[in-house]
Amino acid sequence: MKTRTPRLHWYFLGLLWFALSSCSLTEPKLEPRVNFVTLSGKAFGPDQYLGKPLYVNFWASTCGACLKEMPDLVKLHEVFEGRGLQVIAVAMPYDMPSAVVELNDLKKWPFTVAIDPQSVVTKAFGNVQETPSHFLLNEKGVVVWRAQGPLGFEALENAVRSNGLAGGGRAS
Repeated sequence: MKTRTPRLHWYFLGLLWFALSSCSLTEPKLEPRVNFVTLSGKAFGPDQYLGKPLYVNFWASTCGACLKEMPDLVKLHEVFEGRGLQVIAVAMPYDMPSAVVELNDLKKWPFTVAIDPQSVVTKAFGNVQETPSHFLLNEKGVVVWRAQGPLGFEALENAVRSNGLAGGGRAS
């Protein structure tokens, strides 16, 4: 029996090492490869956003905080568009597409506005529930930053710059 004990000991240590090595103690990074559906019904897929940094904002037409931060998204788009950053505002699945279209027509947002009636995009980004929710993807399509709740332009700009995306001088 004494000869089997060391083998069992090494066997269990090996099992423990395998179990621990297959677990990640850090939060996994999302790599969403999804097609966004724009208000005109066109798909905006990975072939159009890979190779460039992408800022994705989840919002709702009934969310006062979301609507209040839209001018900051417009400014983010205007400041960083020439440096490659793309901005997409994704309306939540419960938003009526007609309400989103009407609001976009009224506000004339310069960035891409998408709808997600089948919850495909919200699920790809970790089953987004709270609005507003913010995600910043690098050129490879990997989420490098995320936040929930309303943010001002300075926080959005800092997220872009601190992740080394769309570099250049500070916005005025």
